[in-house]
Order: sequence, then structure tokens, then C-alpha cells
Amino acid sequence: MQVFIAEDNYYELERLRRQVQSWGSRHGGVSITAVQCVAEVGPADLRTYDVVFLDVELPGKDGFAFAQELRGAGCSADIVFVTNHPELSLKGYTVHAQDYIIKPVEQERIDAAMDYIARNCRLKERRSIVLQRGISQQDRYFLTEILYVEASNHSSIVYTYDKTQSYALTFAQMEKLLPAEDFKKCHRGYIVNLHAVKGLRRNSITLVDGREILVSTTYFQSVKDALIALRGGQ
Repeated sequence: MQVFIAEDNYYELERLRRQVQSWGSRHGGVSITAVQCVAEVGPADLRTYDVVFLDVELPGKDGFAFAQELRGAGCSADIVFVTNHPELSLKGYTVHAQDYIIKPVEQERIDAAMDYIARNCRLKERRSIVLQRGISQQDRYFLTEILYVEASNHSSIVYTYDKTQSYALTFAQMEKLLPAEDFKKCHRGYIVNLHAVKGLRRNSITLVDGREILVSTTYFQSVKDALIALRGGQ
């Protein structure tokens, strides 16, 4: 498991590193990258990471701002905020944070968070689809990679964070392939990944990377309800 830690206090950074390493020594190991500042860290470089621990109060760029950049760059890692300020916890919902740990951080709290994330990672590894392209080419997508799908005549176009690919599948066929708990039809020509939605308006959906797609009156309420359910009623 790949873990990224950002904490500006050196002693707290090393404490958190040791706690994560301790958990890893009992669960098959972890690879840890730890920094005191994220100003020089490229968000796209963390796409392969499984979990990101972020102090809220970081120099130059706070943890919430960096988390927004991570989501915009297509990083689907589980984000855990670590802070002295419990009153800020609700802000974590805007980036779909997995957990919010109050300092001082205890080993038992890290163990519980990492246990849950490890189970979640194994689940995400299994959640993928394979799409046939041409006669012999097959493309595998992790569901977290897909932003949305667009209907195009009798084919479907899959949009990820960094590529676009067309497949000889009807829109209805593609809709059946995508799990309904994660993907929702938002327009007669679009299916959106609910986890990639940053904002919802009456006529449009804003995705975490800044792109916008249409949402029709027919599907607006069902998309809204699905987002509320996904985010625990928030």
C-alpha cells in the first residue's frame, strides 16, 4: 500500500510515519512518502497512492486546497485529514474525505483508519470493467478512473481524467455494465460517475476536474438524491 503524509511539524510528521509504519509491519508492509510542505508536490503524481494523510494547516497551501487539487487531478486515494480543529471536519465532505483524525493522534486511531482503508482498497482493486475495442483489443478500467460516458450515435465514449475512447456499445449496453450505486444517468446522452461530481446545478454538473456536462430536468432529482445518499445525507 502506498501512503503519502503531509504534516508541517517535524515531530508530528515522524510520529505519524512511525504509526503508519507500525500498522504496515503487521499487515504486509507500506511504502511511505512524507513531506512538511505540499507546494512542490504535483497532484497528478499521487494518482497511484492508496491513502493520503493531510494536516489541515500546511504552509503556503492548506490541506483542503491540496485535497481539491488531488481530486481535480484524478487522485482517488482515501484522504485522511489530521488536525487540531474538530470544527472543520464538515469541510472534508467537499473532497470525499475518508476520515478526520484529531490530534494528538494515537496508534489505535491510525490502526482503525488503516484497517478500514485496506479493506476499501482491496474492494476497489476488484471493481473494474473490461471493454472490447475492435476485434482483439481489450481495455480495463478501474471504475474510479471513469468520469462519465457520452452517447454517440450507436456507440459510447468513455471519458477518464486523461483520455477519451469510443466503443461499439450502445448507451443502454454501457449503462448495464456500470454499477448503479456509482453511476447515474443524468441526461439522455450522459452517464456520470457520482464520485466525480463536484457540483450540481439545475442544468449542469461540474466534475472534480472542472469539466461540465448536462443534466436534464428528467434526471435532476434522481441525481440529487443519489448524491445526498452517497454523502451520508450531507
